[in-house]
Amino acid sequence: MKTHEHALISLGYGACVSLLLGGGLVGHPDVYLAAVLGGECIDFIDHPLYHLVYQRSEEHVAAAWQVLKEKGPAAWVHYLGRVEDGRQFKGLILHNIYALIALVMLIVVLFIAVPGEVCTLTFFTATLVHMLTDIQGDLRILGHINNWLWVLPGGVRLPNLQSPTGPLSLPDVQKIFREGFKGFLPHNCRAKNRNFTLFPLWP
Repeated sequence: MKTHEHALISLGYGACVSLLLGGGLVGHPDVYLAAVLGGECIDFIDHPLYHLVYQRSEEHVAAAWQVLKEKGPAAWVHYLGRVEDGRQFKGLILHNIYALIALVMLIVVLFIAVPGEVCTLTFFTATLVHMLTDIQGDLRILGHINNWLWVLPGGVRLPNLQSPTGPLSLPDVQKIFREGFKGFLPHNCRAKNRNFTLFPLWP
């Protein structure tokens, strides 16, 4: 999702919070500011670090710098947008399942400890909204959320939810669950239940 799209979503989220606080759409400009900053900070931190620090040798990063040198800033921005739209930047240090869980835990603690700090809560919940919309984008574009699982040991991967024939049918869903979960069964259980399905009562 592009930066301006995240910003629009953050503004919409800020409007919802402002309405819930009883100030109408324009009664809490500080809430809008917190929502936009919270919604954008994760990208403004993670992407520069990705390109300049911890993934400088990644193929798309190297290609982007080459485009900048040979064709200029406009072509560079276009190339980065095309790669990002295809979800090809992998291994972002703040875009992973651990960071998501840590953020959720932080929000819960803040709700308990400082429930009156509206702007602080809006900031971090807007960051959570950003992450959830990124996950939704991965599902829509790639059919999976494996870009968020790169931190898990053993190369854990979830099945692709996209169907080449259009919307998923019931057999498609059954196959996804069967193939996705049988790898977590003990070996002897798999040997005895070769036709294992998560929902055995399904037709």
